[in-house]
Amino acid sequence: MQNLLTNEQLLSDLQEAVDDGWILEQPDEILEFVINLREGEFEQLHDTGEKSVVRVYRNAKGFYLHSTGCTLSDYAEKIFFNLSDYDTGFDATDGFNFEAMEERKVERDKVRADKALTKLQRFTRIENAYVNGVKNIAHPYLTAKGFTPADINIEYSVIKADLFQSGKPLELLIYKLNDDAYQVITPAKINGSNKFIIIREEGAMKGSYAVVGDGVPEFIVEGLADAITANMALGRSVAVGINAGNIRVVAQELPELILIGDNDDAGRLSAKHSGLDAIFCPDHKDVDDFRQDKGITLVKRYLEREVARVEREREPTLGESNSCITLVSAPPGSGKSYSECQNICQRTGLTIYAVHNKKAMGQRDSRVSEIRELCESNSYELPVMRTINDTAHEDTITVQFNRAIDEYCAHENEDKNWVIFITHKALSLLNFENDALAEANLVIDEVPEAYSIHADKMTKQNLQDYLSYFEATAREYTSHYVVSLLELSSNGRTFYYSDENKDDLETKYCWKMIDQVLANRNHSNFLIIEKSTENQMVFCMNRPDENDNGYYLNVGNTPKINKCEMFNSSVFDCFANVRLLSDDVENSIFALLLKNTQGVEFDLQPLPSRHVGGIANRLDRIIGVTDKTFSKHKIEARPDLSNKIAAAVARECDLTESLWLLNNASRENGDATAWLEQEGYDVADLNPMTHGRNDLTRHNVIVMLYSLKPSPVEVALLEHLNISQAQITRWREHNVHMQNAFRGSLRNPGSDSTCTLVLPDKASVEYFLERVGGEWGVAERELVEAKVSYLEDAAVVADFENKKVGRKCSGDEPLTKTEKNTLSRWRKKFPDLNDFANAIGLSLKELVQFKVRQVAERHKAWHDSLVDAISFPDIVDDGGYSV
Repeated sequence: MQNLLTNEQLLSDLQEAVDDGWILEQPDEILEFVINLREGEFEQLHDTGEKSVVRVYRNAKGFYLHSTGCTLSDYAEKIFFNLSDYDTGFDATDGFNFEAMEERKVERDKVRADKALTKLQRFTRIENAYVNGVKNIAHPYLTAKGFTPADINIEYSVIKADLFQSGKPLELLIYKLNDDAYQVITPAKINGSNKFIIIREEGAMKGSYAVVGDGVPEFIVEGLADAITANMALGRSVAVGINAGNIRVVAQELPELILIGDNDDAGRLSAKHSGLDAIFCPDHKDVDDFRQDKGITLVKRYLEREVARVEREREPTLGESNSCITLVSAPPGSGKSYSECQNICQRTGLTIYAVHNKKAMGQRDSRVSEIRELCESNSYELPVMRTINDTAHEDTITVQFNRAIDEYCAHENEDKNWVIFITHKALSLLNFENDALAEANLVIDEVPEAYSIHADKMTKQNLQDYLSYFEATAREYTSHYVVSLLELSSNGRTFYYSDENKDDLETKYCWKMIDQVLANRNHSNFLIIEKSTENQMVFCMNRPDENDNGYYLNVGNTPKINKCEMFNSSVFDCFANVRLLSDDVENSIFALLLKNTQGVEFDLQPLPSRHVGGIANRLDRIIGVTDKTFSKHKIEARPDLSNKIAAAVARECDLTESLWLLNNASRENGDATAWLEQEGYDVADLNPMTHGRNDLTRHNVIVMLYSLKPSPVEVALLEHLNISQAQITRWREHNVHMQNAFRGSLRNPGSDSTCTLVLPDKASVEYFLERVGGEWGVAERELVEAKVSYLEDAAVVADFENKKVGRKCSGDEPLTKTEKNTLSRWRKKFPDLNDFANAIGLSLKELVQFKVRQVAERHKAWHDSLVDAISFPDIVDDGGYSV
């Protein structure tokens, strides 16, 4: 095997990982370990002071780096190095002296055992020193920082004792992190550090912290001195997190902490990866450095202002609501709707019942039919029922709804029981401010659409004109403003009700934007506006405040603007009781947005599943299409992939009674179903949004071959509203899988039939197993997990493999460093550079010899020829659903 130490590309890639992951060893040192490791072995790189334990692991294909203190992949882009990606002449058996390695392994195991014993002996010595030391007296470290014992609100010991070398006692300051870990601080540095973590055994420090102050910590810092300073300034408890990797672990347990971070790249990276709200002290390395330079009074003033800012940002975006609604949560098929209909049959008064759409009102097993059947079988008196189902025009459903309310009020029977069925869309359109509804119940069956949000472009002047048409309020955040659009201003009413503005080309666009705001009566509309960094372009907007006639916003000439529309929780105030029924409803985007933006509170009422004892006995198999990530892009980029999957699934199970759930584009293209029909299968295929479909129970194989993951743009927009990508994917995609899993034969708890579920990827399988464990326990999860397998068809596996990292040489002669840099710059302008080079028959080595102007001209001609060849399909309306 060629010497790894001479491979420039490998050394370069490894150097990036070393720098980004804060690894002490250099690339050549790590590669020395790699050369001498056998498959399955690892070598510990370092364990010094406050640094995390980092190891290099060897496997059959190469090697990877791992830290026990943090997730290295969050810091370094590349942590696995496949040796076949590099020109190393790699051979798994070449160049190894296995006999010598066995001897080295025995020696290494002995060294590790000796280290563990030494570690335990040192820990015992420090533990005894902590117990026997003098509590909370002066120590040279504290004195040098300017602290007195009275300043320090944490128990610590000071004692003269041995740390590493016997017979050389030092004056030690010791405080406790947990029962298995202490931090020891010495008066002077030893080998470059005066702070040492002493642990009983490996991993004992992970997730541990000490608290300066009383009670649960509200803030977290890295070092003891920072914690003492923050506690002095704020009078609130502060955790000592020791290092960035450990803070990330603590943050998972205490996500409400505010990080007072070190003002450097490492500190800001720590804030990013921990996900905590963070405060940094300007012009100073850390908060204690700030105190020593400026004094505790200025620190106090600065921290109080910054903490107020963070806490203000944590308040609901659109203001605090007084609403509290009941969330009825249970797995699919648990009888949430059945139970609600039963309650309705046995009570009196008025219930407004919102279902998904008109189809859900009229189908054979609708809630209307369910109430009739319950009353008939239990001899209940049948409620009076009305359906408000014409959504063609707002006036039409408004008239229908108001007429039904008038009829209810005119009904003289004191024990009357009425149910008015509306759609989710009607929730946005109808006016519920009616005294007759003050004692009524609102039931929302399944989760309605939560929001509409999209990016828009305006000039500063356009924005000023637009906002002048509204009474509005604004809230300032670190990087943006949130401007809530309320009623039309007098200027806005004049503009909107002028027919000329509606038809004029120059004003038509603005008129339509206003009309969109007014269209849905029960929605809140607001803008997220990027703040300017120039601090010079300001304008005034109206706001309904007697004491303040204007609000100034700092914006650029063309600010980034996100237009947002979401359900207004004030609708709930019109009713005596509001109940929302759905699976995993507490994690729905609707519930999260109501909580984050309007402060709605929830009363969670979980219902037990009707599948008593679990579902393992009802599942034949769970087949994962891939253990990688499934996406629409994969299917679109590989037109035959869906047919390969169909063929592979057909070899795994009987598809006679299978239901295929596909994205609309896949259905239109005949993906998967084309192959199935060719093979003689008569299968059903549907859009994955199967709300209210209880007529699918004959299917014993449910194939979920779709992706509903959010786009990067949507993720970025929702992050402004404190909704993470993981939360979006959980509800948007994984919960839809859960719903669809119970649409088939699994839905009926009294049946003996079994079914097979085909889920698109590993994350989907893991979510399903998580839900099984949460509902029926760990033992049931293990039984279900035993039935999980992934497609092993070589063609399918190959299509889901990621492209190998590293580029092959172009032609016989390798690219020079200058040529690589040139191509890297060109790729920013021409992302499809490799495809372009292949299309015109040139290697990258040959292409890079041209001037960039020549490349741009030829690339444009090639790109134009591709665009001319594209035909765009018509938009298809698929029964009101779109994915």
